[in-house]
Amino acid sequence: MIRSIFAGICMAGTFVAVGCLETIETFTINPDGSGKVLFKRTVLDDVVTSEFEKRVRAEKNDPASKAEKTVDNIISGSKGVDAWVDLSYKKIEAGRISITGMAYFRDVNKLVLFGDKKSDIKWSKSDKGGMVLEYECTFLETPETQESTPKKLTDEEITAELKKERENFQQQKEMNHVLYGLLKTDIMFMLPGKIGEINGLTKTPNGGVRFLFEGKKYLDAVEKMLADDKLATEAIRKNNGQFVRDYIMQEVFGTKGPF
Repeated sequence: MIRSIFAGICMAGTFVAVGCLETIETFTINPDGSGKVLFKRTVLDDVVTSEFEKRVRAEKNDPASKAEKTVDNIISGSKGVDAWVDLSYKKIEAGRISITGMAYFRDVNKLVLFGDKKSDIKWSKSDKGGMVLEYECTFLETPETQESTPKKLTDEEITAELKKERENFQQQKEMNHVLYGLLKTDIMFMLPGKIGEINGLTKTPNGGVRFLFEGKKYLDAVEKMLADDKLATEAIRKNNGQFVRDYIMQEVFGTKGPF
């Protein structure tokens, strides 16, 4: 079903589970791959809306305990960090907790932060003698984005399924816009040398490159695809989350990747 595909592509459930709303990071990478990352993460402490409260009430913890646990998880769940500096947290408005700090590393290729399964960054030499930075936004990957078997459905079945999924999307639209309006991942990379070719990332005024994800734009792309009869029908027939993801990535970032 297209719902299962979009449920995997839409990350609301993922972000609710970990409670992470905003990620801001600035990497400074040296030629040998060593460097540092200054980070700020905003995690969910309290409820945002009454509707949202129903989903998270059972997992709600004491704010101080949750913040302390999150800081502990940052340290214990990270790999490749040689030193932490100024790691701290504070409660901010709208039921959120801000966690900030800096991490030093010897090899960015071995750096795994905050319990992620693998490093999002690859730093390597190119065949032209320069260096290549690759950023893989693994938080957009889910099992639903993998290849799957096309569905053999009649036109009537396609129409009924598409109608159902549009109705489901509309029912959750208000809550999703509240949540997705808070989601943001903003990562800047300060690199040695002159920037050459770029794909998906954008140059910054201070000589770096940037990856910017904003939840609202992502949700708008999902809605746009669902509203397109041809695209939505093709997604249902293909039963392929990667097809959906590629379209949304192109809409949001102007490329399917890699970055």
